[in-house]
Amino acid sequence: MNARLPDELVQCGIKDMIEGEVGWTVPWAMYADYDGSLWLNGSYTLQENPGGTVEMMISKKYNQYIVDITHCLEWKWNKGTPGFVGDFEPIPVSELIK
Repeated sequence: MNARLPDELVQCGIKDMIEGEVGWTVPWAMYADYDGSLWLNGSYTLQENPGGTVEMMISKKYNQYIVDITHCLEWKWNKGTPGFVGDFEPIPVSELIK
């Protein structure tokens, strides 16, 4: 019989956020498509607090994703096709705070 991973040790991704939750992730979890519309890769993980490269705040409110980039203003995003490794679940960004 195998040991089981406790629920509190399961890694949470952006796609798993619940209503009202706030989390922090890396700036490259967001991308702009060719039209400039912003998207999140829902497979990126969330942290409870910022630190190191984890400097972009995401909140989920009214089933919409709000991204706050005030802590990563030196970061620039290219328009185009996202680059990613592994799973990819696109989530539209409803509001950008800068």
